[in-house]
Amino acid sequence: MLTIEQLILLIISYIANTFSAFAGGGAGLIQLPMLIFLGLPLSIALATHKVASVALGVGATIRHLRSGYLIPKF
Repeated sequence: MLTIEQLILLIISYIANTFSAFAGGGAGLIQLPMLIFLGLPLSIALATHKVASVALGVGATIRHLRSGYLIPKF
């Protein structure tokens, strides 16, 4: 059973992640609330989410570098 504090935290994180998803960070819309629902403390869930976001960014950068879409001088 969720406590009132956990419910408020869930709602706030959902709203924040929704705005983040609009700006291009769609993974956080589902990942962070699910990590919290799975019982991880907020600090560990947030750290796990941020590490995953960095890994996704690095992977996307490598893919774009290999595809030739990036202009190195720019």
